[in-house]
Amino acid sequence: MKKNIFFLMLTVVKLTMLAQVQDSIKKIQEKNTLQLIGKEIESIFPGGEKELKAFLSENFLYPEKAKKARIEGDVEVSFSIDKFGNVNDIIVLKGVHKTIDSASVELVKKIPKWKSNTLHKLTPKFEDYKLSINYKISDKKKIVFVNKIPKKQTKKKIMSLFISSCKYGSYQIGDKQLIDTRMNIFERHFSEKINYSLESNTIIVKNFTIHLNSARSLIESIKRTLEVSEKKKKLIVGCSGDDLYGGYLLKEIPKESKGDPLIVVIDIQIDGKEYHSRTLTINTEEIRAHKKFPEFTHLVNKAIEKNCTKLVELIKNNYK
Repeated sequence: MKKNIFFLMLTVVKLTMLAQVQDSIKKIQEKNTLQLIGKEIESIFPGGEKELKAFLSENFLYPEKAKKARIEGDVEVSFSIDKFGNVNDIIVLKGVHKTIDSASVELVKKIPKWKSNTLHKLTPKFEDYKLSINYKISDKKKIVFVNKIPKKQTKKKIMSLFISSCKYGSYQIGDKQLIDTRMNIFERHFSEKINYSLESNTIIVKNFTIHLNSARSLIESIKRTLEVSEKKKKLIVGCSGDDLYGGYLLKEIPKESKGDPLIVVIDIQIDGKEYHSRTLTINTEEIRAHKKFPEFTHLVNKAIEKNCTKLVELIKNNYK
């Protein structure tokens, strides 16, 4: 079965004024590129060009109707940033199809507030930008992904309400809380990172768990002492330091850290050989676990991307 991979190419340019669009825009040939003409994005979007690119990529959705109809093309959208950093005046300058055009407008609407330019606050003028989105379907990738993830791992769940349980405080993230299914996110990141031929083009995903573990903060709030593993002589939160229930070792996080860790575990199989990846990311802010919150979407996407990087490296070393 051939799997279609959908690419997103992003280009952002600043317009000195809409009437001078043609003079202000430079063509960018490199894929997955963001560029701001006339001013660095770092002074405007929180986190700079890299974070803006990451946000747009993570929130990008290719409309199903357009994919089935194999509708492709470049959509150009202009928008303004007001003196308060809000996105305004979204206009489709160049459309492809109403489904894709609407998806592009919705993508721009999701962009968080920008950092206002101090000088800009002194004038009522808006700063205008143009976003170019390339919708393209490619059949070049021959990797076939087989989803063998147990359904129970894709459902949101409080692992245990009993403080005596080693699963207490661990919250399993379900697919409905993500901007896309975990499998689709994995396929996208893995396909982008694998840049050499595999002996087999079939990748079986056997386990894929995502947990926010709040046990430490919950237990500390009621002054309960963490138990010590007699076998490993290490403080453990969860049933073990590496399990499918969101467990971790206390030494993995800074003592001064107050955030709850997001733990992602992915197990895949290629030609009968197993590859295991696990990442732990500290949630430094109180982020609500839902796709409506960009910070959460970004946190999960980054964690899955880290796992893909680790898996690709493991596979590469095995093939040497």
